[in-house]
Amino acid sequence: MISDPLYGYVYFNVEIEEPIINTLLLQRLRYIMQLQTAHLVYPGAVHTRFQHSLGVLHLSGLVAEDLVFKVISMYGEHALEGYEPATLIEATRLAGLLHDVGHAAFS
Repeated sequence: MISDPLYGYVYFNVEIEEPIINTLLLQRLRYIMQLQTAHLVYPGAVHTRFQHSLGVLHLSGLVAEDLVFKVISMYGEHALEGYEPATLIEATRLAGLLHDVGHAAFS
């Protein structure tokens, strides 16, 4: 669990997501500003790509949960074509978490 200024506490999977969050590849995002140099003009714009990625992890999980369960309720579980709901949700959360990994400074 990590405290987020927008979403309160963001919970993450200790077995799958935490080891990824703790990698150097993701931790380097702590030092890349989300809005590049905008914080020089707007002092409140000081969030990092790391914070942003955690927020996207959280939001993409909420969207995936809602979507998966709506698909099941409307079309039945066979519409998932054999995928487990939890697997689809986790894959979406990981995609959200990792979507900014390739950004360099000032990109």
